[in-house]
Amino acid sequence: MKTWHWDDPDPRMVWDNPNLRWGEPGYLLEPGDPGYVELQPGEPGYVAPEPEPKRKRHRRALSPNISIQPNITPSMDSHFHFNVVPIPGTNRVSTRVVHQEDLLTPELVASTKAALDARGITLTPEQITAVGEELSKVRIAALAQGRVVRRAFGYFTDESTCGGSHDDPDFTPTIENMNAGVRSRLAPDGLAYFDSLVTFQRDGVLGGKTPVVTRVYDGATRDTDRITLGGPFRLSGPDTFGPEPAAGASTLGLFLERDGGTPVRIGMFSKWTNSEIYGSWPAAISGTGDAELRIAVLYPGNSDPSEFVYTTDLPIVP
Repeated sequence: MKTWHWDDPDPRMVWDNPNLRWGEPGYLLEPGDPGYVELQPGEPGYVAPEPEPKRKRHRRALSPNISIQPNITPSMDSHFHFNVVPIPGTNRVSTRVVHQEDLLTPELVASTKAALDARGITLTPEQITAVGEELSKVRIAALAQGRVVRRAFGYFTDESTCGGSHDDPDFTPTIENMNAGVRSRLAPDGLAYFDSLVTFQRDGVLGGKTPVVTRVYDGATRDTDRITLGGPFRLSGPDTFGPEPAAGASTLGLFLERDGGTPVRIGMFSKWTNSEIYGSWPAAISGTGDAELRIAVLYPGNSDPSEFVYTTDLPIVP
């Protein structure tokens, strides 16, 4: 409830607003007050709700402790752990949180008690548990009525949801067919507090990103899937080749191997991009039969190479 005066700039202070009460003093009913009327767009005194603030990008630096192996078990430190997930067919990635050990009620109560003690408020664990239980029930009861628990204590907003499709508009709603649920998000104060605490830790890469080769072009024969010794070649792929290996990186680059022979490394290239590699075939490849083509690269942030073997063995042109 809010008192008002004649020069009040509040846009809700207009004639015909059903929530405006005249008197000495006059007052305005607000959500939660007895007799409050929920206004609709176009009605006198209606003010559109403020949109939830958009999440700002975090500018905190990543922890330098980076590993190629995805983290499967919780590490229980103070960081927000995540894994990188390559997006197939692109050179982009998404991220996926690595959940840590669950926060259960006993720890929640103990942490709350410690925080209250620091504020000079004395409550027993039993009292904190009772408050938590009843507060949870009040929130759930409001959500069951379709009410939004907005910015509870400044930190959380909860709202009810439903969904699904039905064959008949006159269907009988049930718990099962309404797909009713609850969606929660952080309110502005909650976001600010979260941002003040979070630090990020990248654990590794999921999804097996590999330097996929989809086409091998032999420049001497102007044909695909063959090798002309000493001649030029071009490899193509879906933007996954990564950075060009250094000349002295003996485990990285292109490798050709025939039965009974020794792998031959191609480590020098006339051009290397995410989707194309240009170079020259070696002058000789020991062994017999067709040659297997293997590519090995090291993606930024990874500790081990990623490899790919071309699906077709390449015949040597006489």
